[in-house]
Amino acid sequence: MRSSDVTRADGLIWTGDDPGGLEDILVQSPARWVQLPSAGVDSYLSLMDGRRVWTCAKGCFSLPVAELALALLLGVRRSVVDYARRTQWSDRMGMSLEGARVVVLGGGGIGQCFCRMVAPLGCDVTVVSASGRHVDGADRSMSATDTAAALEGADAVVIACALTPDTIGVLNAHTLSTLAPGATIVNVARGRHIVTDDLVAALHSGHIGGAGLDVTDPEPLPVGHALWNTPHVVITPHTGNTDDMIPGCVGPRVRDNVERFLSNASLLGIVDERVGY
Repeated sequence: MRSSDVTRADGLIWTGDDPGGLEDILVQSPARWVQLPSAGVDSYLSLMDGRRVWTCAKGCFSLPVAELALALLLGVRRSVVDYARRTQWSDRMGMSLEGARVVVLGGGGIGQCFCRMVAPLGCDVTVVSASGRHVDGADRSMSATDTAAALEGADAVVIACALTPDTIGVLNAHTLSTLAPGATIVNVARGRHIVTDDLVAALHSGHIGGAGLDVTDPEPLPVGHALWNTPHVVITPHTGNTDDMIPGCVGPRVRDNVERFLSNASLLGIVDERVGY
């Protein structure tokens, strides 16, 4: 991109993953609109100062991320992960999801897709969201102010919410202790939702039965970190969506928003800077 293009642009479509690179461009640009390639925007919040409209890809990756969440939940709960590491015939392990109390933290696109996917499996599903609004496929929907009550006695927790000051460390030593013995944790949102050391301790004590983590804190997870050698844990490298999925998932959103921007119509996926997503 030529610097003259930047200084004349009314809108910017950012395809990188370095907020610093975007910051350098914004210094030169009078753009009134910025389109981000990701659903999560926590790393870009420091650039948002109310001078521009920001849109993101929220909702675009809901299906593949929910798909991964279900794969991790089943893989851990049915002990597929443990079996995959065996080198000989072993005792039978695993628990069914039928009748399990599953709590989904996040009532956005991922949470909604996950509820539809898990519906045939006979779970008892509670969705917790900031608004507490009803989510189709959930047996009950609760407000984030009732998170502690929702988590108590849960057999499985799926984290699919935005990272905000209120959700940092939502799973910690105390909340983990209130889950049912042997509970399964799945995180497809952000690593900082979980206090990592507390999760490791709960896994080693046996109170938490297993975890499927697509995100970690720290991230990338360093070689030699305790989580790599913790039993009943599978870690995927933040792969809820892959490079092969991005064009099909985000391309239509970008096209629609360009058309809307040029015709002064409402944009899709607008970021609320106040709440951080």
